[in-house]
Amino acid sequence: MIATVLFLYTNLPSQQIAVGNPLQAVQSVEQGMNHVYAASASYYSSILNVTGNYTFARQQALSLTQEGFDRLSVLYSLYGLSFNATPTEVRASWYSPRSYTYASGVVSFNLSVQGLSGITYNASQELSVDITSTSSCGIYKCSDVQVAEQGGVNDAALTSSNFYFYVFDGQTSIWVRASPSSQVVNYGNGTYAVPLPSSSSTSLYVLGVQDSRGITVIATNAHEITYSLTDSNPVNQNVTFEFLNNGTVTELGQCVVSCSSSSVSVPIPPVPVKDILVNETLSGHKSAYVPFQVEDWASNYTVPLGLSGNLTLFSNFQMVVTMVNPSDTQSVTISWNGTDSSRQTLYAIPDRVPGEKGGTYFSHSLSSSNNDIYTNGALSISIPQGGSTAGVVLTISEESKLSTVLGTVNIVRADGVTPSEGGGYAYTLVPGVVRDILQVEPENPSGWGNANNLYFQAVILIPADTQWIQVINRAYFVTAPYSRSVNDLMFDKLVPNCGSPCNGFNAFVQWVNNTIDNTNYFVALGKNMSFDQSNSTNIHLWAAYCYGPGPSGGTQLPTQTTDPCTEGGTYNVGVLMMNAALQNLYAFTNSLRNCGGGFGVSTVSGSQYLEVDPVIPATCEGGLSPSPTYAATLSWTGIFWFWPPRAPIRIDAYSLASLVEYPPTLTVTTS
Repeated sequence: MIATVLFLYTNLPSQQIAVGNPLQAVQSVEQGMNHVYAASASYYSSILNVTGNYTFARQQALSLTQEGFDRLSVLYSLYGLSFNATPTEVRASWYSPRSYTYASGVVSFNLSVQGLSGITYNASQELSVDITSTSSCGIYKCSDVQVAEQGGVNDAALTSSNFYFYVFDGQTSIWVRASPSSQVVNYGNGTYAVPLPSSSSTSLYVLGVQDSRGITVIATNAHEITYSLTDSNPVNQNVTFEFLNNGTVTELGQCVVSCSSSSVSVPIPPVPVKDILVNETLSGHKSAYVPFQVEDWASNYTVPLGLSGNLTLFSNFQMVVTMVNPSDTQSVTISWNGTDSSRQTLYAIPDRVPGEKGGTYFSHSLSSSNNDIYTNGALSISIPQGGSTAGVVLTISEESKLSTVLGTVNIVRADGVTPSEGGGYAYTLVPGVVRDILQVEPENPSGWGNANNLYFQAVILIPADTQWIQVINRAYFVTAPYSRSVNDLMFDKLVPNCGSPCNGFNAFVQWVNNTIDNTNYFVALGKNMSFDQSNSTNIHLWAAYCYGPGPSGGTQLPTQTTDPCTEGGTYNVGVLMMNAALQNLYAFTNSLRNCGGGFGVSTVSGSQYLEVDPVIPATCEGGLSPSPTYAATLSWTGIFWFWPPRAPIRIDAYSLASLVEYPPTLTVTTS
């Protein structure tokens, strides 16, 4: 920006211009006006490149234009210069193979000393960049670029110093400025071969061009990323897909694309959030824009902050979230329109989604007991306000029928101690477009027994119009100056509302013997049951309380071919996790060796529940489990689902667990 101002003042004459030839006088004035508009375009593009704020950039550019014209009036006062200029138009269209920046205006001026009046000058200063292809040039790949100035006149005077790239760093998920890997080839007709940096390892790249006037253009070799879905499971239920800037895609809490820093797929460029669009192609090749939201997250996507501002530059603090039905979706495309005049699509604005119930999936209200009620169109979730002695309890009901309670979810227990208060719920995202987000820090002022220096966080994701919620739990063990012990650690307890006792209800826990393909159900009847890491053949990804007689005597079903939770007159509830989350659940007890972790299931009359337990008390050997005094973090994420279905949406343990075990395969392309 400083260079732009210097450009203006060094290119305009520093002293008054003497009276001379009238034609030379006109040309000198017009040249001065060109310098003013070039400085405006330069200033505008410089600010855009740093902030992405079009409004602020335009204001600053117009202010600089006025300052430039004021200076021209002084410099050419001996000519008797007076003028009238139309409002300056500054424009940019970036982040596509055809990108440009320009400033223009029409100026009517008089040179009274020269006897000239009514002169009209159409001033325009532009820089356009066309990425025509990506080719090989020696040992490097090259971006083949056509560069032009105003009027489409080719700019053949650029050198290597006028070109630069933004290269994606897979370790930090940041776009880093880098120079071409070798000298730029100038073909003398406005066409250049610009070698990509050797550190550029992704198919999508960002190219910056800045000419001698200081005008900048940011182009990309593609304007959209398409994720094609294959091998999807027959699940007639929407799930949330999360698209991170580094190319990672997650669904139901598990990574399905670019799952490590060494396997970056196609990163999303640092475009303003308002430019982003999401399109889905369904079976039958029907294509349409769909609702989505762009969220801000901190601390490596562990702390939700809310919806992104529409002028935020997309970075490793943002993710795009949309709903996808894997059984009916062929592809999801994220595109961007880098034109500065574009507005954020209504599909990304809460409560204003056209054709989608008016965007009114989510509602918030207070119950008679002052509990917060959040409704997503399928479930109502009642949450005690901060400071409640009830601790952290979610009461789940069907839609807005608060009297029809499906079950409750209690969050956190450590060393036999439960929260005495919620620590204040942070309503991070209410309302949302495709999901709401809540965050809570379970607390007990008296501490967690012998599990001292322990801090908890729970993030609750509530997708629109689904019969499930996602919970992310974290336990932070802060460095302790003295020994501590944990013989009981629970993240979540799901209690079905099936009466006491749950007559006709059975608890099912999926288990896998040696291979995923040989999956069976274990039926727990009338006993407390848990699995732990001591038996490496046991993999348990879901558990459920189901209405129906089921097999007698606690025997297992033969194969996983149907959902054991048959539809009946009472509600079925369950919890499922991804295999990676299961390993996280084992992480703590694997280090202790004398305690087990996993699902705790009880079908004892009057005590029916499913628990997610990093440490199961019944499996601990020799009393308390010594735990490390150093800092450590334990995390788990899973899905809590509530059945029976509302037609035509179906959700069941079998189909959701199948989707978790065999997530869709995504093929990523750019265009």
